Amino acid sequence: MDHKKIILLLLVFIFKMNAFSKTYIFEDVEWVSIFTELYSFNDGIFRKQECDFNENWIETIGTYTIYEENSYTVAEVKFDKYVSKIFLFYADDKHLVMYDTYLNLQTTCTNSKYHTDEAYIWSIENCTASSYLTESLNGETISYKPENLANNDITKKWVEGVIGYGESEILRIKNDLTLPKRLYFLNGFFEPTKTYLYYENARIRNCLIRCYDDKYKLLEEYEHEFIDTGNFQVVDCNRKYNYFEIEIKSVYSGKKYKDTAISAIMVDGLSGL
Repeated sequence: MDHKKIILLLLVFIFKMNAFSKTYIFEDVEWVSIFTELYSFNDGIFRKQECDFNENWIETIGTYTIYEENSYTVAEVKFDKYVSKIFLFYADDKHLVMYDTYLNLQTTCTNSKYHTDEAYIWSIENCTASSYLTESLNGETISYKPENLANNDITKKWVEGVIGYGESEILRIKNDLTLPKRLYFLNGFFEPTKTYLYYENARIRNCLIRCYDDKYKLLEEYEHEFIDTGNFQVVDCNRKYNYFEIEIKSVYSGKKYKDTAISAIMVDGLSGL
């Protein structure tokens, strides 16, 4: 085989490898948690930079590989002394939420090109619902209250508590400090040690979103359809609102349970500026 054919075959091989490799939107981005914490995923290298009290920057480096697990995006990060399994939640290049199962730690970030001092995404302030599920697990009573969605912890969730799939059940969201135009939804039941529970429980498919002003006057109402993914999904409104209602209209059925869950609703602080 002559050299030209060998070079051609190599070029074809490289092209196919690039065609099947997946680039994620959170890569090649400087992520800010607070102004003393920076994170990045770049060409298989994970970096965490921290500034100490003496204003010295300390860098922690690991190598990462990314894979999909039961609709979730996961980075396996290998450090010198341990391996972290980090769940990555994103919908665009603006915000990233990471959950590290080794540290049991949630880190919320914003792209530094949008905001340089701190993460500008956080949980809703107040949440009530028409129902919620309470169950007993291993002798412990667990309540999946709507208040769980207002504690900045994506391992806590709201689960409706009626017979059936929860069609017509309502979540009510009220924000006083930040009036958002954009909401980030984490649909389904997120349990980092049991990711299969995403498909075993039901997820919202279609919902009716009602938007009110501070005097509870209805200003906007529209239907929204979620795709069936464990990643963030964005709802954009025409203006900033104080108060929202989300009514379940239909669901993606669970393989084992009829309980419909949602693990987080977060406010895009950038949209409220």
